[in-house]
Amino acid sequence: MVLIRMRGWLMTTQMLFATPTSDKGSAIGIPRPPTLLELASQLLSSDFRADSAIDWGKLPGLISKGTSAIATAYESEDSALLHDVHHALYMLQSAHFASPDDVAAASQFSPFTVALRSSMEDVMIDRMLSKLELDEAVDQLGSAIREQVRQHPAGAHRLFDHLEQRASVAEIRLFFESDARLNERFFDLLAMCLVGTSGTAKTELAANLWDEAGRGNNARGHVHLFSEALAAVGGREPTIESLASWEWQALAGHNLFVALCSNRKHTFRAMGLMAATELLDPPQYSKLIQGCRRVGLPVPEYYSEHVEIDVVHGSGWLDNVIAPLARSNPRAARHILEGVALRLESCRDYYDTLLRKLQSIGS
Repeated sequence: MVLIRMRGWLMTTQMLFATPTSDKGSAIGIPRPPTLLELASQLLSSDFRADSAIDWGKLPGLISKGTSAIATAYESEDSALLHDVHHALYMLQSAHFASPDDVAAASQFSPFTVALRSSMEDVMIDRMLSKLELDEAVDQLGSAIREQVRQHPAGAHRLFDHLEQRASVAEIRLFFESDARLNERFFDLLAMCLVGTSGTAKTELAANLWDEAGRGNNARGHVHLFSEALAAVGGREPTIESLASWEWQALAGHNLFVALCSNRKHTFRAMGLMAATELLDPPQYSKLIQGCRRVGLPVPEYYSEHVEIDVVHGSGWLDNVIAPLARSNPRAARHILEGVALRLESCRDYYDTLLRKLQSIGS
């Protein structure tokens, strides 16, 4: 059995780095190179659990494949290419959330998986940062972040006016479904941010986690509340198969969260991203709740809960997490502001696309 497993692993490795044969008429040739999505799936397969047999010389080629693919997708602005690379990155990042008995769990930190995932995340973040314009010096960081959120189009997006005033039950259901994966993983992402913090930051994040956990009552846990809200509108839980129907902007927004929260080098950016999220949600969710009432849907407790507690969390993040980080490390302020801007930009792209999709259903 070991021999069979190793032989399968070696054959898969050869396919990953295969180049097309020049003899198109030959019945025997090297298989075509896999797509990036196929490559991601292969890296998470059981064949790649035999890390001791890795040919380390293959890593540069793998990194080049990932960085070239995602750079080309962003440069071309081709929706199909962008979907492919973000779908592949989503799959690679999903190893962070895999069940221990899932074969993908064994590949979470496989060198090949890490190499491809990290290279793709770095290019994604660098591309997004290259489009940002941020003030070089900020005196009052908390006030600057509030103003940054207030002035950005994502801060009062037309999507939520549509949900409040015009959306049908079917459109609200689609909104819930599109929001599902990030909402269901938010607890875990927050836990990742908690690692390595200290002082008031650790206390604030722990308080946030306690709220996410329903303050000790599983029935009040936010993951459970969201599942109830989704079921109440007849929504479907996200699946691997449903990813194909997601817009690339939805995948990219999810991937940004995971990239920042799971990587220690992006900790300051992750704090900015989380602070922006806490400030964004309450006024938007208030409109969503009014939309639910308008069409006769029960008020989703998941969203009503966030309207109340995220006001407190937003101030807590700014006062107890952001401010102490900026005081203790002057270089942190720039990265925190970048995290806020990255969240706002990805959120606008996602909301713009989702609004168009909802309007196409309602028309």
